[in-house]
Amino acid sequence: MSFRLLILDRYVLRQTLGTMCRVLAVVMSLMLLEHLPRLLEITRFSGHPGYIVAHTVTGLVPEYGGIGLPVGLFLGIALTVRKLVLSGELDVIEACGIAPLRWMRSPLIVATMVSILTIANQGWLMPAGEVKLTEIGSRMESGEFGHRLEAGQFIDLGSGRVLLFEQVDAANGELVGLFLRTEAKTFTARRGRFWRLPSGAAAIELRDGQAIQERSSGVIDFVRLQYRTDDVGGVSKIGSGDRSPKRVDIGSLWADGTPSSRSAVYGRCLSAALILFLPSLALALGKPPRRQSGAIGIFVGLILLVLGLKVITPLVDGHAREPEMVAAGILVAWGLLVAGLIRAEKIFGQGFVDHWASRVLQNFRRPNA
Repeated sequence: MSFRLLILDRYVLRQTLGTMCRVLAVVMSLMLLEHLPRLLEITRFSGHPGYIVAHTVTGLVPEYGGIGLPVGLFLGIALTVRKLVLSGELDVIEACGIAPLRWMRSPLIVATMVSILTIANQGWLMPAGEVKLTEIGSRMESGEFGHRLEAGQFIDLGSGRVLLFEQVDAANGELVGLFLRTEAKTFTARRGRFWRLPSGAAAIELRDGQAIQERSSGVIDFVRLQYRTDDVGGVSKIGSGDRSPKRVDIGSLWADGTPSSRSAVYGRCLSAALILFLPSLALALGKPPRRQSGAIGIFVGLILLVLGLKVITPLVDGHAREPEMVAAGILVAWGLLVAGLIRAEKIFGQGFVDHWASRVLQNFRRPNA
């Protein structure tokens, strides 16, 4: 009997991990692809675009992994439970007298490991990623990465702005003989610099030049002038300038002892604690109704998971004035919710969410009929 249970554990574990890894890969890929066009646009004129993109993506991986891990774990367990029900394997397992707590042992172990990984990710990896993003942003702000422009060609900066320069000084990389046309003015300068900012705006430093007002034809001489274009749109993740505790590891936050730092610590710990409830949530909502194949319960579970993570956000950002009370209240509320769903399944039967949804849909259709 123990050998058969080990085979069952391996079977459930393989199904859970397979689905979880696929979901995690899809979620992280979609989130990275969402920001990749923005990153490529920001680094279009940068001297080291590959370096900036690679290090930015590395800094974003812990954050996206923190989102993908709970979603992947929930869907991995819920879809495994759903598959066992639809194939009739769960009926066989229960007919053999194997309790849910026993055949769910593998998902529970996986959830514990994911919870530990979440603590490490939230406590140290994500702050390190935020520090890396801030460092890249600061280096871009100072123009350390230089530019990748060709002399003697008109460079379109967007919104009618055009830049032209004669050559590049090989000694210091400065631009020589600049011509810049904007919406209302035209600038000429002997020398200057060009770099891209983290926001996507272009910064151009002009020295020893003139500014020509197109409407009045007035000419103003200047020794040094810095012109910045508008942002190309959207908010860049590179070098965000907030002062939240996101860039501080959990050990330093706890040693700080302020309400804001304690709030961030409790928020990160709650993110890991809620993951331990996901196997029970997936078991209660992953089963479709008998002789049906609906998946509304899984959809509702995803909504509850997202809401739970959103509720923790003020704690993680350090905005809770009484973090202990707020964290305890969230933990108790989440536990009561999961316990209530398990109790509802015992009372109303498996797939009760799908049954309720079908009744609501029928009530909406009756007046129209």
